[in-house]
Amino acid sequence: MKNKDKLVVYENDLRHKKELSMTGSGIKLGKGARGLVLGLHSLFGSLAAIYILLMSLSGAALVFHEEIEAVFATPKIDNPKKVAAPFSKLISAVEEQFPGYRAAWIHNKRDSREYKAIYAQKGGERIIVLVDGGSARVHGRSNPILETLKNFHFDLLNAGPGRQWQGMGALVLFCIGLSGFILGVPYAKILMRGNIFANQIKTWHALAGLLIAPFILNWSVSAISFAFPDQFKGALAKATGSSVSSVVMGRVPSESLRPDNLAVYIGENFPGEHLLWMKLPAFNSGKYKLVLEREGNLPVKVKRTLVLDGSSGILMEVSSDDSATTTDFVLGWLKKLHFGNFAGVWSKSIWVLLALIPGSLALSGLYMWWLTRKRGDVSGHGRSS
Repeated sequence: MKNKDKLVVYENDLRHKKELSMTGSGIKLGKGARGLVLGLHSLFGSLAAIYILLMSLSGAALVFHEEIEAVFATPKIDNPKKVAAPFSKLISAVEEQFPGYRAAWIHNKRDSREYKAIYAQKGGERIIVLVDGGSARVHGRSNPILETLKNFHFDLLNAGPGRQWQGMGALVLFCIGLSGFILGVPYAKILMRGNIFANQIKTWHALAGLLIAPFILNWSVSAISFAFPDQFKGALAKATGSSVSSVVMGRVPSESLRPDNLAVYIGENFPGEHLLWMKLPAFNSGKYKLVLEREGNLPVKVKRTLVLDGSSGILMEVSSDDSATTTDFVLGWLKKLHFGNFAGVWSKSIWVLLALIPGSLALSGLYMWWLTRKRGDVSGHGRSS
């Protein structure tokens, strides 16, 4: 009788079986369908609870990563050389200093007083090395704590398949967020009636999940777009009816297909634009990935991404910040809403708080799952008498 009485209390906040239906919100869900949704939500949530907690904490910490980097910024280079060293010299300096690592990305900062950043990989491990762009002298690694935090949040500490693993995790998170929204709708009715104290953990878990669900869906969808960019962009273009075809910019001469010569080629053929990033073909299926930034004193820098086929020399534009296509517009806002960097410090501050909610939901959900297992009620429902 004692356990039975506990179960009655456990479901007392619902008061009547009718409140478990979605008729009040216009979404009708039968008992069997609700049981299926609840079962999937409990299964995915319990399996992914620790993952969600870690993503929640690391994501909140990284919202202000630019500001944190500025606080611990590397000192400027005194008396930098006017002539920049070729990229090959920077790459060689890093690979000699860190044996076994191979340069994957070059962050070619515009200011000659700032160190260039070389992203180097060894297997699944990635490090960021700062190099004097004039003398090619290796300064050392960037902030290792922030570097590790980024590698964990974006690639699960594996620069190889880690990004794809994150995409699969985002799919699971999407299912959890969507099912949580469906299950949380009836609790809005309970909130309006003021009956929110019968089972505080369960009720607040449902209400918080209902309110945060749109953000969870956005974070999961944008993470999927980061993990599978080409597939996501193609599917989005098909759904919106916009063009996904890349714009062919021309053919780069064979003698310009080396990093040094390619940097010169970009400078000569794209006046007014700065080569900000270069991803080397060995880490991009034989293709260079180039990010150009429009020069000038604009408050928001306009960037566009080019891809160069290392074998054919075909140079294509694949995206641009000022593109008018629906696909690029949606992708741009997905990225802004993922990081909360669309309204300065105010949106970032709100995003830090929002990012912590999924972690608290993971803990409360895991606790409720443990309670149901302890009571022998694997369905997640209490039994009302």
